[in-house]
Amino acid sequence: MAIRWKDKKDVVLLSTIHNPEMVMKNNELKPKVVIDYNDTMGGVDRIDHHLAAYPGGRDSPLEYRISVIRKMFEKCCPSVVAPKVGRPGKTPHPLRLTERHFPELLPPTQKKNAPTRKCAMCSRVRDAKGKKIRRESRYCCPDCDVALSVTPCFRVYHTTLNI
Repeated sequence: MAIRWKDKKDVVLLSTIHNPEMVMKNNELKPKVVIDYNDTMGGVDRIDHHLAAYPGGRDSPLEYRISVIRKMFEKCCPSVVAPKVGRPGKTPHPLRLTERHFPELLPPTQKKNAPTRKCAMCSRVRDAKGKKIRRESRYCCPDCDVALSVTPCFRVYHTTLNI
């Protein structure tokens, strides 16, 4: 049986053991399925029931508890905590350290015969003012899809783990 019943808000219930019987409780006429649900609902349902009366931007008690537990795990055992979900970082692929890679010239495009791209290693260096230095390179590693100066950047990129 599926039923929609109007209390303060619409309540939609689905039951395989009830019929559309109405029962008088506390001077109110309610469906039997609603009374049975209210009599047997657990703690989580009660929290949701009470929180529904207080709309607002605050986290629910459950979300607060989860955040406290997550922070405790981050403090005591950071290797156990799953990484946060979001945009993936620009971490280099580990295969760059194990496979053989060879530098190639960037192929010409319709607009440029000798195209260049920003060298991934040289661009990490900063000048005396703290600004990033942009160095262009005509060479790239086709397997990693990264532009690199031939010396020393290509060798360093493919042999050093923490760049």
